[in-house]
Amino acid sequence: MIKQVLLYLESHILAIFLPRQKRRTLRRKYRWLYGKLSIDIAKGVYRQFAAFSRVKDSVEEICFGSSHAQYAYLPGDDGFNLGFGSQDLYTSYELYRRASDAKRLKRVIIFFSVFSPGFQTENSGYREVFMFFHHFWGIPYRFHEEDYFENRQRQLNDQDATIRTIDSTGYRGECGFGYFMTGMSKGDIKKRVQGHLKNNVRDNGEIEYLERFLSLAEKQGHEVTLVFSPARSDYLSFCPDKQNIFAGAYAILNRHPRVRVIDLFGSSRFSDADFGDSDHPNLAGAKKITEMLRL
Repeated sequence: MIKQVLLYLESHILAIFLPRQKRRTLRRKYRWLYGKLSIDIAKGVYRQFAAFSRVKDSVEEICFGSSHAQYAYLPGDDGFNLGFGSQDLYTSYELYRRASDAKRLKRVIIFFSVFSPGFQTENSGYREVFMFFHHFWGIPYRFHEEDYFENRQRQLNDQDATIRTIDSTGYRGECGFGYFMTGMSKGDIKKRVQGHLKNNVRDNGEIEYLERFLSLAEKQGHEVTLVFSPARSDYLSFCPDKQNIFAGAYAILNRHPRVRVIDLFGSSRFSDADFGDSDHPNLAGAKKITEMLRL
């Protein structure tokens, strides 16, 4: 309690004398250490885990990736969508490791986005999402000790029994299309693209988990489709040449010639009406993408 009070005083009162960036860093630290659990997101991760555990050995096709996968792939009766918001390549790979022994699994799909080469969930503002994957799926932390998550983990432990009562019957990981980032100005979208591009050029080894993912699929004998995620025209207008954006992915794909590649980034098969916001397809867009995957 004393530590919390001292950090509050430092970040909210004394910080007015600090540079803006330092002040923001301190306040983010305070919110992380002492903020409330995002219970709805925790429920979403658990629901997906519980539903997949129930149907694992009947699944023939699984989709992995961030919200771009979550919003784009409509699973049929033999499929499952393990895409989730802020899922990095490491998490996709670890989820696939846990799913790769499914008895009927034949095909895996992984969505690759502008930010994928260097985005690390645990090191981002969405680190809490990773804590949920750690808690329910057992995916190991890479960069932090357990006590870094102590406050939220305590809250999660308190809520765990209630969360596990959620009904996941019949759920296949499908997106409800209930949230889009609407009302964004052109400047807002530019900032979003710039944030994605910062992760695109990070040299932190994250993209090697794509290599591991594809190598595991070859070992397991699973067909692989890699999808370069589509985006709306206003998002695309702030992006450099896609050959530069996806150069790292293509270098890996060159070593895995059996991978089916569906490049939808800037594809003329989409109009702005297929998106709910700058880079997430709506139901109409998801139907288009899923039909392409079925061809």
